[in-house]
Amino acid sequence: MRVGVVLAGGQSRRMGRDKALMLYQGERLVDRALRKLGPQVDVLLLNRPTRPENLDPKIQLICDQLKGFQGPLAGVHAALSHLIQAGLAEAELFTVPVDGPFIPTDFVDRLQNAPTAVAFANSNGQRHPVFSRWPMTAYSKIHDALSKGERKIDRVAEQFGFSDITWEPIRNSAGGVLDPFANVNTIAQYEALSS
Repeated sequence: MRVGVVLAGGQSRRMGRDKALMLYQGERLVDRALRKLGPQVDVLLLNRPTRPENLDPKIQLICDQLKGFQGPLAGVHAALSHLIQAGLAEAELFTVPVDGPFIPTDFVDRLQNAPTAVAFANSNGQRHPVFSRWPMTAYSKIHDALSKGERKIDRVAEQFGFSDITWEPIRNSAGGVLDPFANVNTIAQYEALSS
């Protein structure tokens, strides 16, 4: 079973506002990420402290289990814990950040075919650890890492071995070249992608 989770549990400090609710091409970033990931998975989750207004009622909200904002790895931890409690021991988890508006349509297929248990998207020679695939067996090591203060996703993944799966740049409707895993962390990045 393929399970997708949109990670939207951050504080958006650099943005100065809740970026999940910001509009990109007339659509909230959270709705866009869910729409792009949804058709690729069997189950779709949203990791976030609160449920956004007007969210599709079929989308299940899962909150971080650990206190404080411990980053995207805490969202992976929460999703794996949810799946364990639901008895989905054979599931594979695919994660995307809420602020990545260009999630490729072959994202899940390509990561699922990676030769290792953990896989990350890569573009322009850069690894994107929040665009990832995790097996259920990763839960205990992620839990241990977070309890020791380790928050770096790829450092935890080294315990399993992981693959980088590379995507080429994409072209927008105006002919410009875009990184398929570009994300929006600051107002400047948001304005650049929105222009």
